[in-house]
Amino acid sequence: MSLNAQTEDAGGNAGVFFSFSRPIASAMQSAASIPVSVPRRRPQRRGGVTGTLLGTLAVVGTLTAAAIVVRPAYLQARDGLEPEPPVPARVERHQQVIELLGSLITRSHEVRAIHQPGASPYLEIVLWLEDGVNRDVVDREEIAVLAYSRIMQTVTLFTANPLEEDEVDDAPILRTSDMDEPAFCQRWRDRPDVAARRLATGVERMLVEPAGPGRDDRNLLRITLTWGSDSTDGPDEASVLLHIGGDSRDGKE
Repeated sequence: MSLNAQTEDAGGNAGVFFSFSRPIASAMQSAASIPVSVPRRRPQRRGGVTGTLLGTLAVVGTLTAAAIVVRPAYLQARDGLEPEPPVPARVERHQQVIELLGSLITRSHEVRAIHQPGASPYLEIVLWLEDGVNRDVVDREEIAVLAYSRIMQTVTLFTANPLEEDEVDDAPILRTSDMDEPAFCQRWRDRPDVAARRLATGVERMLVEPAGPGRDDRNLLRITLTWGSDSTDGPDEASVLLHIGGDSRDGKE
């Protein structure tokens, strides 16, 4: 299974299509069932990207630790505080970006780590998309790394190329402990079987922060994206609240 999605060209114009591998497509197609809190949006203009959330993923920003693994202790840092409501984007396609990003993260089997720029010039989010083939074993097509370059203001998705029917996956087994280290992202980007796809341009920063307690045993994670004044559509900001932990990875309410 694959899912076509739009990327942007150097001028920030959508329309270059590619196919996601099955785990990413599964995450996106399940967007309607996940607990993502987003503000009510204005009716979409005629001729825009359809409501199926086929759009652009954008991940950008800065964090305060060299490697933050998304675990309950981190998310409960603001426990007891009423979270601020999410902020809608002014530009329609920016809103679709934040919603699609929320879908991918929430539907992932696990958010392994978030690394701020340090030894690497990127902000990187490591996602274990699903654990559907070999239980408790990280297979190559189940991993995605979202990398943001603050200098270039670009967001790039690094995923393994799907194997052909006659190909055999002889790559070494990936260990989850390795994914918690910033060096993993560099090794992943350098693999010959990993493809890099630019997903967004003109994104000035991203904030990823705990936003307080959520429903049931889940907690809230806030992601805020800011598009700079030099982007195609001008300055804009949008945020989303994600329920992380508990049954959220299965899309259960």
